[in-house]
Order: sequence, then C-alpha cells, then structure tokens
Amino acid sequence: MEGGNIFKQGDDVTFGFVTRDYKGSSVDLTNKQIEVAIFNGNIGVIYEGPASFVDGKILFTIKRVLSDGKFQLEFTVTDAADPKYRTKFPTEDYASELTIKLSADNLDYVGASITTVAQLRSEQEIKQQQFELAIVPQVDELKQRVENGIGAFTEDMEVLDARMDEVNLRTFNEKVTNQLDDIVTNVKKMGFIGDGVTDTTQALKNAISTVGKGDIYLPEGVYVLTDTIVIPQGVAISGQGAGRTIFEFPKGVSKAPFIARGITDKTFKGFTLREKDHNFTATAAGIYIEQSISLLFDDVYVEGFANAFQITRSSGSTSKNKDITLRKCRGTYSKGYGITSKYLDGLLLDDCVFEYNWLDGIKSEKSTINVIVRGGRSSHNGQSNILGTGGNGNGIDAYAGGESFIIDGLIAEYNQGAGVYVKTGPLNTADQTELTNVRNLEIRSPRCRGNTHSGLDINRVDGDTNQYPLVAQANVFGGIYEKNGANGIYVRERNVALHSPMCKENQEDGIKTSPTSYGFSVIAPTLIANGQKQAGVYNGISPHGKKNRIAMGIIDGGLDDYATVGDFIATVKHHYASIRVHGTTDDTIIRDVICRNNAHSHDVRIDGGVFCVVHHGRRDAGYATYGSEGSTVFYNGLTYTKVTPSSDVSPAGWELQNKKASVLADSTATDVAALRADFNSLLGKMRAVKLLS
Repeated sequence: MEGGNIFKQGDDVTFGFVTRDYKGSSVDLTNKQIEVAIFNGNIGVIYEGPASFVDGKILFTIKRVLSDGKFQLEFTVTDAADPKYRTKFPTEDYASELTIKLSADNLDYVGASITTVAQLRSEQEIKQQQFELAIVPQVDELKQRVENGIGAFTEDMEVLDARMDEVNLRTFNEKVTNQLDDIVTNVKKMGFIGDGVTDTTQALKNAISTVGKGDIYLPEGVYVLTDTIVIPQGVAISGQGAGRTIFEFPKGVSKAPFIARGITDKTFKGFTLREKDHNFTATAAGIYIEQSISLLFDDVYVEGFANAFQITRSSGSTSKNKDITLRKCRGTYSKGYGITSKYLDGLLLDDCVFEYNWLDGIKSEKSTINVIVRGGRSSHNGQSNILGTGGNGNGIDAYAGGESFIIDGLIAEYNQGAGVYVKTGPLNTADQTELTNVRNLEIRSPRCRGNTHSGLDINRVDGDTNQYPLVAQANVFGGIYEKNGANGIYVRERNVALHSPMCKENQEDGIKTSPTSYGFSVIAPTLIANGQKQAGVYNGISPHGKKNRIAMGIIDGGLDDYATVGDFIATVKHHYASIRVHGTTDDTIIRDVICRNNAHSHDVRIDGGVFCVVHHGRRDAGYATYGSEGSTVFYNGLTYTKVTPSSDVSPAGWELQNKKASVLADSTATDVAALRADFNSLLGKMRAVKLLS
C-alpha cells in the first residue's frame, strides 16, 4: 500500500502492507502468526485482530467503524515452531500512521464541533446535487406520464421511492437535521440578524435561556450587542471563525460584553469581539472570566475594550480560576492589556498575538501561577507612550505573580518598555496569605528586539532601595536580544543562569546585573557591538552583585564585516571593556572568554570588589587585565595577584605567584644540601674516633 491512500469506513476494504528490513529487502513471513493493532497515546488500542501473509504482503480487513483521529499501525509476528521468534513491523526506526476522519455517513462519530457542522452541510449539498441529477428527470417523466394517462400512478411512486432510497436522500437529510438540532441552536429562528445594524442582544439572551445547556452557534455576520451577556454554566458560544462571525459593541464600553462566571469544561471558538471605532476610552473588559475551570478559547479575537481578556475573581470571593487556555487568540488595541490575569492557577497562551495595546500585551499578577506562554507574539504595546500621554508597555509584565513561569519562543518586539519584564514589588507584601515570591522562571529562545527598555528585564520595583523579595530561580536558554533601548538583558535577582544568549547592538550593556543580585552565571554568550548609545562607554557584560560566574563565549565590541578571514579589527569599538567588574562585586570568576575590539586597553577591567579571579588561558603576550588590589589572574599557566590599587595599570602591579614558589623551592633545596654536608662530616668524624664502624 502506498502512503496517502484514502478509504471510506464501511467499504470493507482489505489493507495490504509490504514487509521490508532496514536495507529495503523483503522479509518472508510465510507460516508466521501475525496480529495487527491500531492505537494512539490518548485513546489506547482501538482495534486488534489477525492478519495473513499472502504474496509478500501482510493483509487484514477491518469490518467495523472505528474512532476518528491519528493512529499508529503495528504488526506483531510470532512463530509457533520457534518460541523465541518475535518481531514487530514497523521497527522502532520507522513509523506508520493511519488517519481516520469524521464522516457524515457515520453519524455516531460526528462531534459537536463547528468543523463537523460545516462538513455535514457540505455533504448535504452533494447529496442534493445527486438527487437533482438522478431523481428530477424521473419526476419530470412521471408528471408527463400522469398527464398523458399512461401507467399506474401508484406503481410509478414506488419506483420513485426506490430511486430516492438509492441515494439515501431522505434518510440522510433526516439524520443531518437531527444532528444539527443536537449540536447548535438555530439562531436564525430566534431573531438574529447579522447585518451590523440590528441589535441582537435580547435574541442572544433568549437563545441562552432556551438552550439551557449546550452550544450556541452563530454563522457569518456582524451581530450588534449593547448590553452584557452573562454566560452560565453549561453554555458556550461559537462562530464560523474569527473575522467572519463578529460581535460588535459601541465605542467607549462601560460594561463587559461577555462575562463567563463559574463555568467548567467549555470551549468558546471562532468569533471576533470588537469595540466599534475604538479609541482607547473603554472602561470595561471584552471577555471577563471569573471563578471558572478548564476553559478553552480557540480562534477568538478581541479588539478594543479596557482589557481584551480579563481573568480575575468577584469581590469577596476566595476562589481561583484554574486551567484557562487561549489558543490562536488575539487581544489588540485595548485601553489596558491584551490579557490580564489575577488569582489564577494554570494559564496556557498557545500561539496567541497581543499587539498595539495601551499598556502591556500580557499582564500577569497577583498570585497567577503555572503559566506557559508558547510561541506567539506580544509586540508594539505601550501605545500610551507613542500617543504622548506617558506610561509604557511591555511585551510581558509578570508582576508579583508567583511560581512557575515558562516562556517558550515568544516574539516580543518594539514595545514601549521591556520585551519580557519579570518583577517583584509592593504587591508581594500586600496580601501575604496569597502573595509570596516570584520564582521558578524558565525562558527559552525569545526574540526581544527593538524595545525601548531592555530586551529581558528581571527586576523589582524601586530597584535596590527596598526590601521586596528578589525574583528567584530563573533559567534563560538562548534567545536574541537585539537593538533594545537599554540593555540586552538586565538582572536584579537571586540565582539566575543564562545559557548562550545573543545580545547584539543594544544601546547600553549587553548584559548587566545590579549590586543586589546574588548568584548569577552566564555560559557561552555571544555579545556583539553593544553600547550603541555612545561607543566606548558601555560593556559586553557589567556584573555588580555577589557570586558571579562567566564562562566561555564571544564578546566582540565591533560589528564584523563578515568577510574578513582571521582576526578583525573594528573601526568603531563599541564596548569599553568586554567585561567590567564593578566595585560592588564579591566572588567573581571569569574563565576562557574570547574578548575582542574594546575601546579600553584591557579586555577585562576589575574596578574593585572582593575576590575576583580571571582565567585567561593561553593568550597573546599583549593580553592583560586591569585590576583592583587583591584580584587574581591566571595567564599562560602562571598566576598573578594585583598588589597595588586599581589606579596602577603598570605590569609591575601584578606579582607572579609562581615566582614566589620557585624561590622558596630553591632556598629549601639549598638548606637540605647544607644539612646533608654537615651530616656527612659528622659521620666521618665519628668513624675517625671509631664510634662507628
């Protein structure tokens, strides 16, 4: 069987598979026992049965309807004559896939999704065409025969009924009608007019009251709403797709169009909610979610309003929302945030877009925990600053949220703030029963580019002058932090590790830590031509806090022409130093970093601090470190200690520790030789007086 063949369930088709080994040679399974299994990881095994081996192929026949989905095929082969023989096809190096799709011919497997409704209608149109082609000529003929008085009318009607049964039109239409009645409420029968003018608020409220529990489906159109729709437990709303089914609210909204309160296990899908002629004046959210569990918003666009999506809890309530998912959703042009969440355990933003909002794209605060942002974009936020009223807007602002944030593959560009901003502040001390620390953060491969502040900012409100807890335990893997208005990455934290970040052409430092940071490491960074604000002032890395570790990587203050073979001497050297260790540091170790094109004469500058060690490895003779008293440098296998203040930049300020050791060894050797000579002289004298034989 070739891949990509399509069969219809119920057609009683026999499947045949050729067996080959990893070299492509045929495998003979004659006289072997073969069992076939069809399964997947979610449902498990949906079919098991025997198969045969005929003419070099495994053959089996499925004679019943199976569940829809994507499944794996697996054949287990044994040999009655050889109990040890047991093999499987395909092997672990290969995989076979069987896709079973929903069909209107098997209504037992048609789910209540909008795709299925469209599928049913499409097949109904096909059947109607078949009817017209096969039956209408017969009807015309029948009418003619009746008019001419030829033949028995009853007999001809029986023939007509038989013909109609051949295409199953009556049965099919009856099944489709029943199925659609089960799936959706027919909004056209309840006063809905999607013309963009007629107010359909009361019609939608009536539909919710009528359906009780179920889904309300609205086809393509613009449905005007003027009052809040409270969606109760058991009800969900879906449309024909975002941009096709549109709910429109007047400009300057003061009440939320949709409130989902106390809802469990429902899906809202395929519609746009927009504020007409929005101009950042609304005071109510578009979709307001309270005390709900396991909600999915799929392909839902919200444009305008105070916040596009707002997840919180009612005043006086102590309940949290739990497990809210937005998939392929958008929140744009809101007066506040694209999405804001409080008191939430479990938020997944999957391939969502939040852009052109007045403040932040994504705002997560007040005990929001277990957040995953996977892919998507949060860009061009902070319109308040662009339009001249002040303020800023970050791609993500995770403020006093709580534990466990994962940000994976997000694009955060051109925001009027940071690309990703994680911080603590007064909210962390406002309610100690629910708000503690912000910790356990993992950021993977973001693109933070062109933001007015830093690309990634791990910080706390009011900087180093307060007692709010620091953000703690953060791992950053990769990512591009480019052309931001401050630093590529700024860290005021506790226990943060950066793995292979790329910071390029940022206005200030590539990476900078604050004096209150504690436990910071960066491994294999690529830091290129930062300090674009003023060449020769800013650095590749500027550590300030305690316990810093910097290892490997490339720090180049010049923009390479990408054509030079070998070393490249930049015309403009943007970095003052590749690494500048400031006086507030304590316990800093730098090892095996490639440093190039710095305005300062030394690649590593140590301005003070306690216990700073630099491992240069084997470098050119002119390579050196500018250091404060007490600093240690390992260079070409030798160890130097700075014995003069940092103002002394002469080589004489560095004392070679290896030399001390060699001098001590020489003096020790001399003393031992003298003792040996004295001892031999004493032995001679003793032998002379015959005290020794």
